[in-house]
Amino acid sequence: MAVKVIVSKARHKENLDELAEVIRRRRTLDGDDGGWQMPKDAEPGDLAISYAASPDQEYRAYGWVAGHQIRVGAFNAGSGRSQLAVH
Repeated sequence: MAVKVIVSKARHKENLDELAEVIRRRRTLDGDDGGWQMPKDAEPGDLAISYAASPDQEYRAYGWVAGHQIRVGAFNAGSGRSQLAVH
């Protein structure tokens, strides 16, 4: 079994605020409003690394994909939303 590393960036104040809240809770929200956009082939156990794209491109958190993808709203064919456990 291979583990993928997924690197995602957070931009804009609202996304950075959401990332800070996720770090505080140590997980994304559950349900239809939860999860973060992930590549289509992301699977539970894959490593996810998050960084702030602005203003400093600073590392913020890492965690693991903790659930299978769900479709939310306008679903991009190349991605979905997955729950993350954040450390």
